[in-house]
Amino acid sequence: MKSSYGFCSCLRGTSLVVTLTLLSPVLFAGESSKPVEESASQASAKIDDYRADSSDVNKAEAKAALERLDADIDLLEAKIDSLTQPARKKELTQRLKLLKERRKELNHEFRQASYDALVSDVKAEWSQLNN
Repeated sequence: MKSSYGFCSCLRGTSLVVTLTLLSPVLFAGESSKPVEESASQASAKIDDYRADSSDVNKAEAKAALERLDADIDLLEAKIDSLTQPARKKELTQRLKLLKERRKELNHEFRQASYDALVSDVKAEWSQLNN
């Protein structure tokens, strides 16, 4: 089965795993927000593929994209937990709680725009934390 990108479904799944594996160590290294943007873009593309073709492979790819988002949120939470400034930690913990609530909403009703906005907001929180 071919996607709009010309790859067979089995290769798309492999490329997602390879891409996420390669990008994972640098997503939150604080060096650049470009890998996060690329990861978000790739995850978004995988979810678009799923909507166009709901095969088992595409369902797995969408699930992997959401799991990557969960991992990014977990990393953000760990970074916030390590803060020593109580006022800032409390503020960021409250914002993290809102991000987690929005992530739970995606389990009930997935919408591409909501997913994209959440990925963007997680990236923005991470960038703000590192500045």
